[in-house]
Amino acid sequence: MLDNKRAYQTKGTWDLKGDFMSGSFINYAILDRKKKTFLVIEGFCYAPSTDKRDLMFELESIIKSVKFLK
Repeated sequence: MLDNKRAYQTKGTWDLKGDFMSGSFINYAILDRKKKTFLVIEGFCYAPSTDKRDLMFELESIIKSVKFLK
């Protein structure tokens, strides 16, 4: 639940085909029943030489702070 709305979370890794880039991602699909739509918010991390754990926690905190306007 995000902002009292049903939300679906996915986490994983992304990979760029034909190149050596990859990293972690997190996304949320938030159901807005009043408008009958989904709001999809995504966060991607590319930091090849650092630990991504703290960066992913920061992205998740930013995404979870979403508020819907009336």
